[in-house]
Amino acid sequence: SDIVPSLVAGSDLSTTITLSGRPAAPIIGLKGRLVRPGWGQGSLGDFDLDLDYRDEILTVRRCAMVGPDSLGPAVSGTLPIRLGWGLPTDEGPPDRPMSLQGHARGLDLGLLPLVLPQIAAATGKLDFEASLTGTPRAPYVKGTVGVREGVVRPASREEVMTGVTGTVRLD
Repeated sequence: SDIVPSLVAGSDLSTTITLSGRPAAPIIGLKGRLVRPGWGQGSLGDFDLDLDYRDEILTVRRCAMVGPDSLGPAVSGTLPIRLGWGLPTDEGPPDRPMSLQGHARGLDLGLLPLVLPQIAAATGKLDFEASLTGTPRAPYVKGTVGVREGVVRPASREEVMTGVTGTVRLD
């Protein structure tokens, strides 16, 4: 069926969802587009989605920003999760291998205050390349996060840090 709910002010999800399987072991397919997701004053471009769920594995074939810049935010890979009716609520995710990869180039640092309340304002560019492997109970993150041309003002402070540049290695 086609669904177009309002997710966040100004955002829409236009998608086709296929459902099959049993209530305790569903098979779900989702293909579509998330239009201008955002929070508060910030928003991103449209995202194409292609997800599949079966046998307690969510496969993210594509979750990527649409547009000519193929280096925009993108995530792909597999993640073990349990979905279905009548499942015990006290069990955590399946302890099975996971593998997610994410990357982006030139993200606007102005979005940083939306996810880090310790930052009041920021400008500049953020690049990242990361992979999440292991299991949900023993995750392993590897990659890099880089900032360039950054200007940052911490929350509840008057000082402004300029010329913020650097790379953090995730290991």
